[in-house]
Amino acid sequence: MGAVTGTSATVTPNATTLYTLTATNSFGSATATTTATVVPANPPVISYFLANPASAGPGIKTTLLWATSGATSVTIDHGVGTVTGNSATVSPTAATTYTLTATNGAGHVTATTTVSYIPLVTVNSQLYYTEHAVFIIPPASQVSWTGSDSWDSVYSTVNVNSYVSTLKGLFPSDYFFVVVAANNLTPNNVPSVQPLRHTADGIGLGSTGVGIPSICRYNIGGSTVIDGAFGVLDHEIGHNWGVFLYPQLSDANGHWLANSTAAGQMAATYSDDGYATIKQISGDPVSGFSWTAVDNITKNETETFSDQDLYLQGFSATFPDLYVLDSPVYNPDQTVSFDAATKYDQAWVVQRNGVRNPSYVASPKRLRVGFVYVARDLAEVEAVFQPIERSINHFVNAEQIDTTRFRFQVPFLVDTKYRASLDAMLADLDGNRTPTLSIPGPSALVSSDGSAVVPFRAGDADGPVPAVSCVPASANCAIQGGNVVLTGLASGSHFFTIKAEDSGGKKTFAHFVVDVQ
Repeated sequence: MGAVTGTSATVTPNATTLYTLTATNSFGSATATTTATVVPANPPVISYFLANPASAGPGIKTTLLWATSGATSVTIDHGVGTVTGNSATVSPTAATTYTLTATNGAGHVTATTTVSYIPLVTVNSQLYYTEHAVFIIPPASQVSWTGSDSWDSVYSTVNVNSYVSTLKGLFPSDYFFVVVAANNLTPNNVPSVQPLRHTADGIGLGSTGVGIPSICRYNIGGSTVIDGAFGVLDHEIGHNWGVFLYPQLSDANGHWLANSTAAGQMAATYSDDGYATIKQISGDPVSGFSWTAVDNITKNETETFSDQDLYLQGFSATFPDLYVLDSPVYNPDQTVSFDAATKYDQAWVVQRNGVRNPSYVASPKRLRVGFVYVARDLAEVEAVFQPIERSINHFVNAEQIDTTRFRFQVPFLVDTKYRASLDAMLADLDGNRTPTLSIPGPSALVSSDGSAVVPFRAGDADGPVPAVSCVPASANCAIQGGNVVLTGLASGSHFFTIKAEDSGGKKTFAHFVVDVQ
């Protein structure tokens, strides 16, 4: 600063600074010091604070990540303490909300992130389960890790039956559909519905849904199990019903014939350009038939079930008209020539297979799925149980299409236009009970003026009454007290889903249908 006169001087430091004053005369000099502390004009800024992965569990750690600016100190609670850098590893033993506090001379700011906890329950050294899945380690002498259906394969009939027996012994409810999953088998077979049926819930089969209609063999096919591992399960579920229309309308695996007007993700496809596009037929004998080239990747990533699929699965009142063309020719002018066109409609389906049982008015559409993962050893169980659990949880509760995480197919709840939910819950292992939601009256109503009032009951065993909403949100559907109030419905069948969700994100669904005449 240099020489000064008088008794004061003004300084403008941009950081905390130690100043030394030196006074000198002919006899010598003396010094004194003072520190000027710079107080920031603004508190610090937290750009982000998150956990990756967002869940922990037995033996599974997670990393807290953050970015701050302008902070002189950063601390995290729950025993983490003062931190430097931009990450810290934590090992919570329960669901935990972490708070990051950034401080400077102008004050402090906070941000939070929650790490969920996925428990793994040990039944014995060969049997474990999480909230949505059972993990089995069979004796090595009983299974081979091949994708074939040989007598000792993990997918053999005798082994699958033993897995189902174990599942039902642990959780004695009847399951609608059982998924037996394994990883990295040789050969790397794709998921498929196994031709193994117990008591069936089909079309006119005289059953009301007791038992297990099909077993899905689901080879995940990679050494690392990722979130979204069950992204194509909705397609496999769809195979259950299509097989009942073979050979007139489907192939032996339950795909709609490629030479038919059926669309949707269960439809077989015809392509003449290496599946860059597929040729979709539409029309009727009166207006004529035409074809449209549909981008194959777009179709795979966005296609939902057709209305014919929804009828077979019990979610539609009638089977829409469908035509099958003999020897179709895809003409350059987008028309389709053919030798003959055969019509298949509701009357044909009923005559062939009987009335849909259960029909959409006779079932609450609570579809239950049992997941069994077959592992080689405990190390594999510990490596896969978290992504398997997260994948199932998303699949059974998905409420919107997320093609950034689940390519090629969309979750079943969306695929069926919110007309069903998959109840795959085995136990509430995280200490937060799932809410309850029920419709005490009829779940199928008839309205003459487009309005209806549907009472419901919602509760939570370990918390306040959950929030109830219509899924998806609709101007025709409102929650008023303990009632769903419907107004302005047009003529036809209307399917509704309501959701009860607690503060911890646990949710359950109930369903009903209104026929406006």
